[in-house]
Amino acid sequence: TLTLAIGTLALWRCWLAPGMDAHLDAFWAAAQAGDIATADTHRQAFDANHPVSARMLSFIALFVLASMFETGRWIVLSRPAMPGARP
Repeated sequence: TLTLAIGTLALWRCWLAPGMDAHLDAFWAAAQAGDIATADTHRQAFDANHPVSARMLSFIALFVLASMFETGRWIVLSRPAMPGARP
């Protein structure tokens, strides 16, 4: 599951985040220049990608949490049996 988290993070960072970052930067530049129409266009483009981005980040968090659970499970189950312990 950690591999899924890393893969999803790489996909998000290489595919979705660069475009969103560009739209956000263009939005701020246009807003500071007073060009409301251009700023609104870039905000809408950013907002269009936001649901997909939020879902991807949620899956990354879920995969990391599942990896932590599996690591804890592996630690508990891989302990050697204590001498004299009942099965």
